[in-house]
Amino acid sequence: MDYSVKNVGSEPINGEDVYWAELFDDEETMEGNQFFDSAEQITGEIAVGETASGELVFYATESSNYQLIFNYGALEENATSLKWNFSQDEASN
Repeated sequence: MDYSVKNVGSEPINGEDVYWAELFDDEETMEGNQFFDSAEQITGEIAVGETASGELVFYATESSNYQLIFNYGALEENATSLKWNFSQDEASN
């Protein structure tokens, strides 16, 4: 899965901090993203106003709908979870 992150905050962010994601299917089965040398990971600093792109890889069962969540289950008090819902058709494009 290709994705882009734009830093809209007031401080630089670490690219590795926005790589952790979980994918849920219709049965609420969770799959964490896999790490492969061939997948383009976001590394280094993302400056304020800058955009960085990368790839996420999941082993997922076939489902009609999915939910992608960044920062799922974070223990930090001020952590923000980001969620996207998409269909199987959108996933295959």
